[in-house]
Amino acid sequence: MQGAKLVELASSYVESVYY
Repeated sequence: MQGAKLVELASSYVESVYY
């Protein structure tokens, strides 16, 4: 599931940027 991994990575990046 490369798509799921990409979503997880994006979520982590967004959290690090916004918070």
